[in-house]
Amino acid sequence: MPDLAFLLYLNRSGSTLVASRLNEISTIGMSIEGDIPDGITLPLLDIHDDFSLEKALDFLFGDTKFSLWGLDRAAIRARLKSHGYPVPFRALLAASLAEYFRDRSPAVFVYKRGRYSGKVKELVSAFPDAKFIALIRDPRGIYKSQRSRGMAENPVPMALSYNQYANAVLAFAGDPRMHIIRYIDFIRDPVTHTQRFCTFLGVPYELAKDRAYGEQIPETQRHLHDRLDGEIDVNIATEWKSDLDLARILTIEFLCRRPMKRLGYSRTGGAMANLAGFCWSVWFFALWALDVARRRARLAPTD
Repeated sequence: MPDLAFLLYLNRSGSTLVASRLNEISTIGMSIEGDIPDGITLPLLDIHDDFSLEKALDFLFGDTKFSLWGLDRAAIRARLKSHGYPVPFRALLAASLAEYFRDRSPAVFVYKRGRYSGKVKELVSAFPDAKFIALIRDPRGIYKSQRSRGMAENPVPMALSYNQYANAVLAFAGDPRMHIIRYIDFIRDPVTHTQRFCTFLGVPYELAKDRAYGEQIPETQRHLHDRLDGEIDVNIATEWKSDLDLARILTIEFLCRRPMKRLGYSRTGGAMANLAGFCWSVWFFALWALDVARRRARLAPTD
């Protein structure tokens, strides 16, 4: 069984770019986004006999993300039965990754799943022998990217998610199992940082031939990663400066001020900017609360 590692990130943090560079290493098996029930972000699948195994396989192969891995159901069944019952998540994940990389011989599997950003502590506790690469981007850059893709309008939900993720990751700063990398540092020198990933994972920096990560991404999602090919434009990291209005910038800076400081991200202005950020944060919190109330009212049953 190859070693196991996880790529941690928030949505629109540059994770696919990092994954594409990890995928180029001959001894690394870098998965696409997964959605396997794990007991952390999704309820565990109860697999304790042949009947429950078939029910679990029905569920897995009926899931959109899992089905896009292109795995063979009979092969997964055989791998899980050879493990024996009951089948824990670790065995299910190992079988899925082994089948996904059946034509390779990786020394380490790297599992990519964005939803772990809200469950970092739980994931590390569940896999104390695994390693974790935690990608962290400037929150203003994340919001700019999410907003430009129509994924976010109000900055408050993103800021709250960012604080939860960044604080959880930073709690493991110095832990030999956790490798924290800022997106801006990676795109400035991807080769050096990929070499450091390899050292961290305990594999040599040896590039594989003709291994394009973009081709593994499902067709329906490729439009979200249109900057994956070609040279990396380092200006991507600071596009938020021209694309975001000051109110949203100040709101994010105020709400995310503590992790931003620890991560070395500078803020706009001084005391007056901080006061303005507080005021704008109250405004956007109010809009967010109103939107949540409206959505709940629409979902409420009517007599």
